[in-house]
Amino acid sequence: MDIIDTFDWNNLRSADSSKQLSKAIRVIATSDCKREIETAYWNIDNECVVQGILYESALAVVCSLLEILSKCKKMARPYVLELIVQLISGTPARVEIESGNIELLKNIRLEVLKSVPVFLALLEKDSSEEEKALCIDILGVCALEDSSLKIIVKERLNLLNGDFENEGVNTLIENWLLELE
Repeated sequence: MDIIDTFDWNNLRSADSSKQLSKAIRVIATSDCKREIETAYWNIDNECVVQGILYESALAVVCSLLEILSKCKKMARPYVLELIVQLISGTPARVEIESGNIELLKNIRLEVLKSVPVFLALLEKDSSEEEKALCIDILGVCALEDSSLKIIVKERLNLLNGDFENEGVNTLIENWLLELE
């Protein structure tokens, strides 16, 4: 059984309705069509992490995205990584706080921490600069969440520093190196 099948998508809080989230995740996991992937991306974005505001469904989404990350088509990987960045950078919605779900962001980050080796590997693979930049952000947040990761993340970033054609990625690395001091 896939992790996506373990969640009761009909009863998870979201901005409107979480019922279509599992379908959108499955589209990202399997589609060869960029338009379908983009539509699915926005369906997820508009339900569980609206303008940086996290809903209960975000935890189920991040768990599912982490599972499909290594299985999805290369075309979909930047969308998966971008959603993960948004999920680890959000703020719980008022309804989540009022419902006692104040640890939502922490729980999302704890799930992402379990996949640090995957993000480190993506820095070594034939990933695009966009994908590597997203992994750098994810690893930076993970190192802030778990200080035991700071050394390895800083070492990896130092190895990559200056290697990118896109100066924005090099600046991102420099900023994370400063943040992790």
